Amino acid sequence: MKFRAVYLSSLLVLTGCATTPADCDPSNRSASLLTKMSCDSSGGYRQKVNDQEQQLQRNQELNALSHQILTDMESRKQRSNTTLAQEQADQQALKASLSQLVAQLKVKGGNQVGLQQQITALTQAEQQFTPSSNDNAAQVAAR
Repeated sequence: MKFRAVYLSSLLVLTGCATTPADCDPSNRSASLLTKMSCDSSGGYRQKVNDQEQQLQRNQELNALSHQILTDMESRKQRSNTTLAQEQADQQALKASLSQLVAQLKVKGGNQVGLQQQITALTQAEQQFTPSSNDNAAQVAAR
């Protein structure tokens, strides 16, 4: 009887040495009882859990970095849209003041030749601020 107990205990110890942490998958339901005992006693299950926890932590760090990059991109996009809107508002204000100046010069200038030339030049400058239908966004932005 003692021989049998020694034999079984030595078999269990040797079986524990025969499994690797890669063989120890807690979700494997088809593993034998000896394999499960071996994985439990050799620390194979613990190693597998530690590996999965490390992978989870790496994935969480990557996720946090991705969220930070996305937040930065959204912030830059918002600033870009604000800058463009401000530039368009400034351009509209300049166009309005230029139109007002041309109108005042037409009323006050009358028939003076030099003033008529300035009015013509200002009218041409005003037309540059008005985008035509065939201008693309790059041309409008350059103006």
